[in-house]
Amino acid sequence: MSGIEDLLLGDAASSELFGHTTYALHGPQGAISKLGAGTARLLGRDEAGLIGLCWSDPQLGAMLPGGRPLSAERDPGVVATMVGSGELETVSFVRPDGSRVWVSIRAALVRVRSGDSVVSSLTDVTELVEALEARTRLATIVEATSDVIGSFRADGSCTWLNPSAERTLGVCADEFDLFDSLGDTAREFRADVLGAVHQFGRWSGELVIRTPRRPDRTGRDIHLAANVISDFDGDGRRSGWTLVGHDFTEHKAMQAVLAHKATHDTLTSLPNRALLNETMAARARSGVATTIVFVDLDGFKQLNDTFGHEFGDDALVDVARRIAAAVGPNGFAARFGGDEFVIIPDPAWDDPVAELDQRVFTEPFTVGPIILDITGRMGIATAEPGESSLALIARADREMYRAKRTRRSDDVAR
Repeated sequence: MSGIEDLLLGDAASSELFGHTTYALHGPQGAISKLGAGTARLLGRDEAGLIGLCWSDPQLGAMLPGGRPLSAERDPGVVATMVGSGELETVSFVRPDGSRVWVSIRAALVRVRSGDSVVSSLTDVTELVEALEARTRLATIVEATSDVIGSFRADGSCTWLNPSAERTLGVCADEFDLFDSLGDTAREFRADVLGAVHQFGRWSGELVIRTPRRPDRTGRDIHLAANVISDFDGDGRRSGWTLVGHDFTEHKAMQAVLAHKATHDTLTSLPNRALLNETMAARARSGVATTIVFVDLDGFKQLNDTFGHEFGDDALVDVARRIAAAVGPNGFAARFGGDEFVIIPDPAWDDPVAELDQRVFTEPFTVGPIILDITGRMGIATAEPGESSLALIARADREMYRAKRTRRSDDVAR
């Protein structure tokens, strides 16, 4: 017997040497005639149960990648029997316990004195295949997710964006530079975010990215709940970083709308009582002596009765708009309720009542086709030490009614 026959067909020494290897010897039409014990262990089966089977036998449940059954035309043992060598195939087999093992099989025709035989060598590639499958699943998830994902070099230039990032940002990877999109916050990003990434390997927080301007559109702010993690090259050196972010721009805008509704009057968009009280309390805590003007519009009930409440609402909106313009950025104006307003005047005004009268009520109002002379009575009060916001407003309200009574007295005298 030749050396190859000794190895394959087995004297005692060769059987001891190769008994634990993962090989199989095939006879006509690819049927297994002999195999190493390692092959049986790999497939989770008894050696005797495998004798006489081909790799494509339905009992073994052999499947090719993609879920296609291994046919006889692709069976390495069968192919090698017919043409001398079988192509390298990666095949999964079902073990008796239901688990699958992935095996790479290469078969070749071996000519010996006793006749031609086919030898299959098997390599367990389960971990490799599962890793590739996991990577494929991850790639599929990354491609399909609505989150923004991108990889960046240390200089902020982009090497890759997933489809969602391209749609959200409106650019391709080679057109996008993160540092440019961060604008004035880029310096803070380098110091705080990348500093944390270098130290701890990752950072989580909110980022605001400005999308690039295009001839057909202006840039817009994208709010991301972001994670930034370090990337490393094959030598373990930091090569850049990856950003994964959830776009919550619409949620942020909705929060702003809800917050505005909670603190502003629905009709006039002026601050409401809640924001007025909060503003006055904050000024009191800071030790600022707050002066307020309480304004009540004259004859507004009659206006509503004459022209209707919708017309009255339009008039209120016009008055509120003029009051807001009058107090400017250094003052504060709130709708207290109905036709009443509370104003914290500009500190630069020497006579707040006179300023408001001149800026708000001197010129007539045009509401639709009707021109109206709208006036208001005003009471002014300055907070005393320890006085609450409600007490201050009540005192200004009393001053306003005193002004109304004085106006009525003047009208009677005339």
